[in-house]
Amino acid sequence: LSLSPSLRSPTIEPPPFHGTVCIRYKKCCMKKDMSDAQDRATTGDIEKIQTKTIKKLAMKHDEAKHCFRKQDYAEAEKIWTVSLAEARAVRHQESEAAVLGNLGMVYLHTNRFKEAVEALIPATDLAEDQQAKANHTGHLGLAYREVGDMVNAVKFMTQALELAEKIGDTSGARIHTSNLETCRPGGAKAGDAAASTTSAGGDTASPRGAGSSGPRERSRGGFGEFGASSSLVIRERLRTAHEDGKNAYTRGERREAITIWEQCLKDSRTIRHEESEGAVLGNLGMAYESIGEHTVALHHLKNALRIVEKTGDRNGLTNHLLNLAGSHASLKDYDLSIECQRKALTVFESDGNLRSQEGVYGSIAITLATAGRHEEAIETRLEALKIARQRGNPRDEGAVLSAIGLSHFTLRNRVEAHRYFLMAQTVLHDCGDEQGEATVLGNIGLVKTALGEHAEALVSHTAAVALARKVGDRRGEGNNLGNLGVANLSAGNLEVAVEHCRACIPILQEIGERKTEGRAMGTIGAALLKMGRVESAIEALQSALDIANEVGDTSSAANHTENLGIAYREGPMILKAQQGGGILVHAQEGGAVLVGTRQEGSRVVTLTAPHGGVIILEGSNSIDAPPLAPGSSPLQSSTVLPEIVD
Repeated sequence: LSLSPSLRSPTIEPPPFHGTVCIRYKKCCMKKDMSDAQDRATTGDIEKIQTKTIKKLAMKHDEAKHCFRKQDYAEAEKIWTVSLAEARAVRHQESEAAVLGNLGMVYLHTNRFKEAVEALIPATDLAEDQQAKANHTGHLGLAYREVGDMVNAVKFMTQALELAEKIGDTSGARIHTSNLETCRPGGAKAGDAAASTTSAGGDTASPRGAGSSGPRERSRGGFGEFGASSSLVIRERLRTAHEDGKNAYTRGERREAITIWEQCLKDSRTIRHEESEGAVLGNLGMAYESIGEHTVALHHLKNALRIVEKTGDRNGLTNHLLNLAGSHASLKDYDLSIECQRKALTVFESDGNLRSQEGVYGSIAITLATAGRHEEAIETRLEALKIARQRGNPRDEGAVLSAIGLSHFTLRNRVEAHRYFLMAQTVLHDCGDEQGEATVLGNIGLVKTALGEHAEALVSHTAAVALARKVGDRRGEGNNLGNLGVANLSAGNLEVAVEHCRACIPILQEIGERKTEGRAMGTIGAALLKMGRVESAIEALQSALDIANEVGDTSSAANHTENLGIAYREGPMILKAQQGGGILVHAQEGGAVLVGTRQEGSRVVTLTAPHGGVIILEGSNSIDAPPLAPGSSPLQSSTVLPEIVD
């Protein structure tokens, strides 16, 4: 069954009071001897007693609401029955209407439908607030439906629908319309129909999705919203279970959330309510996606999408499309991911939702960049830039300009990247976004380093570190300290490079930036090796290689491996002559290490040391360094790319 929204709190703002309290009046009130009380009290006395009583009612209401939500209906009924007597004693009609409505809800939940009718008729008559009147009227229609009086059921549900439409309560209007359908010939019968009610105190009792509180990425949608349930018992179970699932998800207990939502899915299908089923499927899709089960996530999200396309839920449609796009991207089905995002974009365009259009353009650009289609990503970001400027949002404009610069940087269009980064810095500086400006300054430093303009790179990175510290951006501080180390290494300031990289490592460890920590450690190793401190360099480079292998940073692993090979070649402690003219190479722990090459006639043989073992090269007494490209350095520094605001 379906109950309209919602029971109102009896908290009423009373008029100002004056005069002294008449104790006799209070005693007469509680004995319901209002005539005697009125004779002995002034208007100010009455107002003051009303004020005190209403505050007490509000406290009791919260207590009863808590019991109601725990399904302790007997205790809730007991509290509200006492509250009803107190509201009547001080003759405060709005509080009386609210309490009667709450009691009506208790009677509906305990299948005492005739008592519900008796409570809801006066609640409807006494309510002055139009939202409360619509709620009570809708509940009264449901009560009449359950006692078999379809004429009155339709009458009051229609009145509730008209009131909801009048005050702009679209959610309530939808529920009342759904309830009316169950009263028409051929409609669902009582007990079988989909139902939506609201809990005591004005809070929606039908379970809601996690919405903004749940975990979401920019390229994905949010949780769906539950619709109605079939019976009051199942509805209450769904609400409680969904909240448990949402809390488990938020705590990171994804498997537990899945178990709970799987049961919610069964309940939703049992009552044959597709809206609730679609919401649960969407939540399950997000949960499975978060644990890496992308195929299962796709299955649930496709079913959720099918349902919202049928029910016309546009918010659910865009959410599921964006979540589906995320799952396709995880499976590297980038074309399908982009197709889903463009469908969501079409919906936002038809709704005139510029903010969401901008966000989807950004998400599409991220997908294109991930697929290596950087030119298309730039074109897409330019569309996002137009919208950001149209909306007059300088922070978004600066972020998009920075993202375009990053795409050009990836394509090695250094000059163009520098141009966009400078535009972004100007916009972000003018609007006071210091954190965004710090990120862009760091990006400018990377471009300057790549262009060989080391002095300017040092200036940009130093400014970025200072701004990041000022706004408390630990990630930005750590990244820019690491990049400041790289810039100093390139400029030949080796001691300073080591100092900055060592300073950034505790910060990166604190925030869990393992990949960047490994790159910073690699830069330390490269600097130490240039300084001739071979043993310390090998230790740092091996740690860097271990981290790179751990997090799958293959490009950095190649750099660290090459530098380790040079360190092993130049370290006399590593190479020892063996009897018979062989060479013994000790491999450090952490994986195979490139140690050099050997000429065999016209053929060059590459030599590596296996993990934790040794190799003996017979018939040779030297190992040459790997051949280097013209103009290249034998040392590979690790550039620490900061996060770009997208």
